[in-house]
Amino acid sequence: LILDNGKTGSARITYNTNLSVDPRKWTPEANIISIDRKIRIPANISQGVWQLLLILPDNNTRLQSDVRYTVRFANENIWNTDGTHVLTKDISIQASASGSRTNDNVFQEVTI
Repeated sequence: LILDNGKTGSARITYNTNLSVDPRKWTPEANIISIDRKIRIPANISQGVWQLLLILPDNNTRLQSDVRYTVRFANENIWNTDGTHVLTKDISIQASASGSRTNDNVFQEVTI
């Protein structure tokens, strides 16, 4: 899972994490796959509109950086040439948002 500020070049900022779901178990028979997870965002993240991306690289470490070996969904207008899939383009990050805060700079799944 990737949290991305949507910019390019040196202005691009991304935060990456792994989730506790196994996409190898996703089958066509499952129809729609829903992932319901809570994630912690970094305390120092910039305000603004961010996008959430998903990448499913090959399990072989030699092939993980080669986009030809990433899983590509058949959905239209979600696949990027870097091998990521756009889940949503409009996550609004605001400093005034309610909720608990920590001072760490971690992007990760919160397990309860």
